[in-house]
Amino acid sequence: MVMRLVRFINRFFKYLIGLLFISKNDVLLVSFPKSGNTWVRFYFFNLIIQKYSLEKEISFFNLNFYLPELGNSKLNKKWNYTKIPRVVKTHIKKSFFIPNFKAILLIRHPLDVMVSYYNFEKNKTNSSFKGSFSDFIRNNKYGLEAWCKHYLSWKDKSVMLIKYENLKSDENKQFMRINNYFKIEIEKNKFKKAVEQSSAEFISKIEIKEKKLQTFKNVNKNFQFVRSGEINQYLSYFNNNDMQFAKNIFEKYKIHEYEI
Repeated sequence: MVMRLVRFINRFFKYLIGLLFISKNDVLLVSFPKSGNTWVRFYFFNLIIQKYSLEKEISFFNLNFYLPELGNSKLNKKWNYTKIPRVVKTHIKKSFFIPNFKAILLIRHPLDVMVSYYNFEKNKTNSSFKGSFSDFIRNNKYGLEAWCKHYLSWKDKSVMLIKYENLKSDENKQFMRINNYFKIEIEKNKFKKAVEQSSAEFISKIEIKEKKLQTFKNVNKNFQFVRSGEINQYLSYFNNNDMQFAKNIFEKYKIHEYEI
């Protein structure tokens, strides 16, 4: 109990310190876990590489160096790539201590999120969750109610909403939306390359390479962090009771963004 409290306080102060170094030009990339955050971050990272002709290896290490996560990264470094906003990843809910920074809200069908998140937690070597899938979707920390609270906290506080499903159907259109909103100018061939080098296929190869170098920690060695991300995979996981539970939760929070 004491150690848990110490970890909470330590993480809380890391978030507060990080918030002090976020500028008005930065952009929060907000999502519930397993909603496509890595995909969009790699796009921004590749934009930087292409826009500034950087000779940087496309890797998870460099991704986290250039596009930090709130609470886990040092944000006091000077941002030199001013034609592209610095993107700061976070999964936390919007709350009173987070100022109204510019934020992109990335969402994915919550039932598909549950499947992906469940598989991730089951393959973490240090996960605190040990139950079944039905237990998972009902869990206060990981489950559908947590998704609803996260979504509602950011829904009216973001400058842009991107659906994972729209990225899957037309990634060029969605990434161009981002470029247009933030006035990012880039040649067509460089834009194309940035999109290609952010694809699941491309990033999966990087993940395999980095696993051999033991870059990934706290996950089973055979688990793939970047998966295919298929649409409607929840149909193979949710039983009738789970589906009714999901419908009740979304009715409770009056969320109709996705058909359940």
